[in-house]
Amino acid sequence: MVCHLLLNKEYFNSVLNEIDNAKYSINVSMFYFSHSKDKSAITSKLFDAISSAHKRGVKIRFILDRDKPSDIYKSYKANKQRFYDLKGLGILVKYDKKESASHSKLIIIDDEKTIICSHNWTYGSFEKYQDISVLIESKKLAESFVKIFSSRFDALD
Repeated sequence: MVCHLLLNKEYFNSVLNEIDNAKYSINVSMFYFSHSKDKSAITSKLFDAISSAHKRGVKIRFILDRDKPSDIYKSYKANKQRFYDLKGLGILVKYDKKESASHSKLIIIDDEKTIICSHNWTYGSFEKYQDISVLIESKKLAESFVKIFSSRFDALD
């Protein structure tokens, strides 16, 4: 098992590299994935990388948080545009159940690498906050996370 600590901008560069090099699968659970009209924004670059991976045949699945209207985090509002952007590309994307927050930030690449994140895919996480994430190269661990992810994904509408 090999672990790489990803601080601030290192996270973006590492995630972008992993998406660009994914061969057959990307599974993402993200609390926030914000939309930006600015094509040079980091979240736009991540979306473009996901789109390119999808076009080259990588199977991609997303779980995005969807809270209740009364919830203070407003994740449904933050994720709504990206949900439809992903769905419009033909990417498998689901909202979690309103009754529970999908607060985990998890990326699994090719059932071999797992990125466990404090980073959301938002301007704040990339430009303002001091987030820490870790990339773990372990097929055994990634396969365990894929089972958990798949179970959650399959249970959603």
